[in-house]
Amino acid sequence: MKHLFVVTYGRSGSTVLLNLLNAVDGYCIRGENLSLLKHLSVAVSQTRKVVEEYTPYAPGPDHPWYGIDRADTDGLARALAEAFERFVLLPPDGARVVGFKEIRYNPEFLSEEQFDEVIDFIMTAFDEPRIVFNLRSWKELANSGWWAEWPRRKVRREIETCDARFRRAHARYPDRTFMIDHAQYDGKPEGLRHLLDWLGETVDDTVMQEVSERRLGHLDKLREVGEAKKFWKRLVNSVRG
Repeated sequence: MKHLFVVTYGRSGSTVLLNLLNAVDGYCIRGENLSLLKHLSVAVSQTRKVVEEYTPYAPGPDHPWYGIDRADTDGLARALAEAFERFVLLPPDGARVVGFKEIRYNPEFLSEEQFDEVIDFIMTAFDEPRIVFNLRSWKELANSGWWAEWPRRKVRREIETCDARFRRAHARYPDRTFMIDHAQYDGKPEGLRHLLDWLGETVDDTVMQEVSERRLGHLDKLREVGEAKKFWKRLVNSVRG
């Protein structure tokens, strides 16, 4: 089975991409999972480091690291990826491409080393992996959703760091990664055609139009939560006052 992952940050239009990809016959692209692959990749990288560092101390049962030299790190990576697919992604019958989209790739969630480890884990542990890196202008994000609550300089730093990470990963895996910017398809469904061409897939123009115009259900919930926070903040301040 092939695998496809959308790597991005919040409020970047990734849910539009999610809807588009799931409109492709045989695609099952799940939503976010709180960056679970971070923990799987750490397990693999940590095992690899232990093997490299402590193999000289594992020649026999009378040595403290006995057996660590026999650890199969590549096998561990594949097994973890297979378990993730089976128990987390749960692809339905008939699925030929499975994956997810995740927004937690910025410095707040992943260090530089951890980001590289996650990307390498995807590219080495999953069968026929591809990644779509989705970008958006930090100036637009600074006025969108929770980003608007951050200092603009912090938003810029986070997004520019992410974009640099994405470009670095794209340079390492040019044939298996694709870069797309929100500005290319925002209100312009034809801007999604290049992504579909890269994937070798087609979606009816009518469906693409519907996807690009579809109102995102989670936005209403975010607005409700935001208004509730503002209400309680005003209430607390009035009591304190």
